[in-house]
Amino acid sequence: MLNLADLEARAARLESRNYVSMRYGRVTGTKDGEAQIQLNGADEHNTNSYQTLQRRVLRDQKIKLPDIGDTALVLESGQGEEQGAYLGAPYSQAVPGPGQEQQVAYNKYEDGTELWYDRKAHTLTAKVNGNVSVEAKGMVSVSSETGIKLRAPFIGLPVL
Repeated sequence: MLNLADLEARAARLESRNYVSMRYGRVTGTKDGEAQIQLNGADEHNTNSYQTLQRRVLRDQKIKLPDIGDTALVLESGQGEEQGAYLGAPYSQAVPGPGQEQQVAYNKYEDGTELWYDRKAHTLTAKVNGNVSVEAKGMVSVSSETGIKLRAPFIGLPVL
């Protein structure tokens, strides 16, 4: 519940920001596609919710919500603290960029699993720290014009 002092402080902040601005903060949570952000310089109990921008949300969905603790870059519209969007987590000296080339798509996960796709070389590489499972309702086909190499202590090929 807001008290009069909180309302006056909020009104003063809104009056001082009637323009678009980019601000930094830290992600404190996520819920329903939004990120809760504690803006730099804000009281530790004061967080705002911002819509997260995603690559696709209609037919195909590619959703990656930020991690709690990520640095946050937000764009505020100047129409109030609730009117803005979480743009992403910028690289910094503490968390430098991965240094990949432009044609290489790269994903790295907390457990160390890494995925690369090089559009120029047409190569998909996966280093998985765990099991890999493929499930399909239809037939699975693996083919190569040059060869298939399997290497493992045990290879089971059951005949149905």
